[in-house]
Amino acid sequence: MKILELAQFYSNYSGNFISSLEAFEEEALKQGIEVVYIFSDENRSKLFNEWFEKFEKKHEVMLADFHSSGFAKLIAKYIKDNSIDIVHGHFLSS
Repeated sequence: MKILELAQFYSNYSGNFISSLEAFEEEALKQGIEVVYIFSDENRSKLFNEWFEKFEKKHEVMLADFHSSGFAKLIAKYIKDNSIDIVHGHFLSS
């Protein structure tokens, strides 16, 4: 099983949100469940975004423009191409 965590989250600080995602992934892995992430590409534009650089090295992460007109197609393709079973969203806006 594979879970996609879709998060329109961008911040200079990881806070409890990122710690919670990492704890969830740790427990999921124990059950043979893979967790992958798509974060807002705005994380690249934040200065001194050390938490994201560290997170990206340890986890499977893709960045996307959540405001793009092609966002839904991009996500649908990612889900299909990567055999995603569950999509869980955070901080999503229309």
